[in-house]
Amino acid sequence: MFEKSIAIDFGSQNIYIYKRNRGVVVKEPCLVALNAKTSKVLAYGKEARAMLGRTPDKVEVVHPIQNGVIADFELTQKMLEHFMKKAGIRSYLLKPNIYISCPTTVTQVEKNAFREMAERMGSHDAILIDTCESLAIGAGLDISKPEGKMVVDIGSCHSKIGILSMNTVIVKHSSEIAGNYLDNSIVKYMRKQYQLLISNKTAEDLRIDYVTLRSDEEEEVIVPGKDLITQQPHKVKVSSKELEKTVSKALYKLIMEIKDILVDINPELASDILKKGIVLTGGCAKTFGIAKYFEYYLGVPTFVPKRCDYCNVEGLGIIMNRKR
Repeated sequence: MFEKSIAIDFGSQNIYIYKRNRGVVVKEPCLVALNAKTSKVLAYGKEARAMLGRTPDKVEVVHPIQNGVIADFELTQKMLEHFMKKAGIRSYLLKPNIYISCPTTVTQVEKNAFREMAERMGSHDAILIDTCESLAIGAGLDISKPEGKMVVDIGSCHSKIGILSMNTVIVKHSSEIAGNYLDNSIVKYMRKQYQLLISNKTAEDLRIDYVTLRSDEEEEVIVPGKDLITQQPHKVKVSSKELEKTVSKALYKLIMEIKDILVDINPELASDILKKGIVLTGGCAKTFGIAKYFEYYLGVPTFVPKRCDYCNVEGLGIIMNRKR
């Protein structure tokens, strides 16, 4: 029996596809490698990511989804068709309902682009769900009650901050302080402190592998790159504490934005959040010690779900299953 509904989370970093009764069937980098001259697609997802920074001039690796919206319609369609085929989803036979998460701040034109994409994929209907709603549900929050619940999703391009109550997003905010911003802070630090040029990919790997917050642990890290003076390949030893301070300084800007939001909301919502706490989701929420870091500066209990990077698509899946 063919399944009639699927859910898709179009992230700037990764694309997730959820199929009823099977869960998440696709998690792939949202990347496409192209021949720059002919525009012929060479690779998708993980294969395209492996080419980042290692390709000749004639090969270009692009992000067809940027800031949670479709930046290149044709490439997004090709990428989605590839991943659905890989997952054994034959959309033209199924005519499925496709559930798609949409950032709270998107325009009507951008929403229409998602609907047109679903229609081209053979969808019977496209159901757009506010990202803050799917994130909160996927994180296990009951947003149906008259209680304020707060979710902070620290993604790659943007962080999404939402306060929800009675199945409604009451407060919504988008911040540029996210994974790419944190990685750029490492790139700038290495350039200024060590005259070493590193790629954003190297900075991301350093952040994921070595950065912990509010921890006494410290280790030496060998960082490869290019010497800015000699222009030759070079590597330096860096303390993991240096990386932590660089990332925490950048992340503190997000905390200040959250503080401003908490100051502006009404006393009832503030009281609810103080009792129930803040839930962190997204790939950056996996950073060791981040919950304690937020608690320390905000004075609010902070929690990270076990599958924090899957909250959005799993929330879509829960919403989809309720619509049976």
